[in-house]
Amino acid sequence: MNGMLRSLGLVVSFVGLLACSSEVAPLMRSDASPAAMEPPPPPPSGGSESSAPEVSVERQVVVELDVELEVADLDAFREHLDHSLRNVGGHISDSNRGGRLEARHGRWTLRVPSRSHEAFLEMLGQAGEIVNVAMSSKDVTAELVDVDARLRSLRTSESRMLELVGRDTANLADVLAIERELARVRGEIESLEGRQRLVVGQVAMATIRLSTWQRSVYDPNSATHFGQRAARTLERSYQAAIATMEGFALFLISMLPWSPAIAAIVLFIVVRRRRRELPPSVR
Repeated sequence: MNGMLRSLGLVVSFVGLLACSSEVAPLMRSDASPAAMEPPPPPPSGGSESSAPEVSVERQVVVELDVELEVADLDAFREHLDHSLRNVGGHISDSNRGGRLEARHGRWTLRVPSRSHEAFLEMLGQAGEIVNVAMSSKDVTAELVDVDARLRSLRTSESRMLELVGRDTANLADVLAIERELARVRGEIESLEGRQRLVVGQVAMATIRLSTWQRSVYDPNSATHFGQRAARTLERSYQAAIATMEGFALFLISMLPWSPAIAAIVLFIVVRRRRRELPPSVR
């Protein structure tokens, strides 16, 4: 029995040696022939099978506009503005109106879908005269692609760390270190997600800063000649004199409660001065 086992072991050893020699021989031949070690030439670039597909990324652009508009009636324009915003799906993020009579003006910051900002400008033109339009655009495609790549990398790291924490073989020190790193990674993920939402919102909704004023209408009947201006000046001067006299009268009225004290002080000063004027023998 032992003899048979020894014979079987010799056969296995011999077969192993043959296999090793068959693997070493090509290596020795490759050392002798350097050309054999060179990689095969690349396939021609014109072939349809070897060409890598190109990934097309849609451009992401942030659009901002500054518009100056002159209208005939500011109140009527506000109604038109609300109606136009509802039609395109926009909204007002900030507004400021002031002035009186014909010198009324308004400023609005509007958010309008980027795909509809040109149609919205046409609606504004129907309500008044567009005096000036300034548009600026910023391409944020590279920024969004970079943020997306960083998010995918961080989420992969987060998944791997969660797997390490869930293993039973991890000791307490390793678990604490992984949890600290996991908290840092999650903080970066939240920050990048917030930045991504902000930029995507800016791309989707164009910002329009609208400045509007009410057109002044010239009325010939409101023009004045020299006599009218002189009469108005005299009237304003008379009103100023009346106001001054009224103010002085009110001042005297306010001093009435103090009149006894003021009279006593004046009487004391007068008596003292007269006593000084008398000769010493009379004092």
